[in-house]
Amino acid sequence: MYVHITPELTCAAQTLRVAEHLEAAASDPQRLVDAVRCAHLAIMAACTVALTGTAGVGAYSDKLAAKHLKFMGGEIPDMPEDHTLPFAALFQRVQEPDRMDFSGPLTFTEHERKAARTLDWLRGLIDHPKATSWSVERDTFAVVLAAFPTMLEKCMGAAGHRYLDGPDEDVARGLARVRAALAASIPPMEPNE
Repeated sequence: MYVHITPELTCAAQTLRVAEHLEAAASDPQRLVDAVRCAHLAIMAACTVALTGTAGVGAYSDKLAAKHLKFMGGEIPDMPEDHTLPFAALFQRVQEPDRMDFSGPLTFTEHERKAARTLDWLRGLIDHPKATSWSVERDTFAVVLAAFPTMLEKCMGAAGHRYLDGPDEDVARGLARVRAALAASIPPMEPNE
């Protein structure tokens, strides 16, 4: 038996986990930390899918993509490594002209771009523990997580055909739960905040 791993399935699973953590955060605010980690991975997976393209190399650095194309063309014998770009580079790349095979560049508001930077910063703090303690205001989590559904939908819309027959329903169900949890537990934030 095998476990199937794709960025589409990762996006769907992490979106559902964001919903679970946000629902639990109403009584346990510490769960916002886990919601951020899952939101980061969901958006990273969605950006990877959006960039993959027909050759399957759009989420790699240009140098690594060239190596993959040479491998596929039979010019080199060994398959190159399979490391996608980091979050910030993927998020930037989906906004660049000529990077998206299945759509034009994605357009994010300044608020969404700031939320993405903060999401990446928070995930770095969380996943790379420090020898000291630190605190983050709850509103920081609120602003980032409030932007999550729209940012994810934009990324998914660039390659919606890749989510058909399963992951799309899970993501839609997860996002509905995310929105409901945000409305119930986090005060609405204005885009300028």
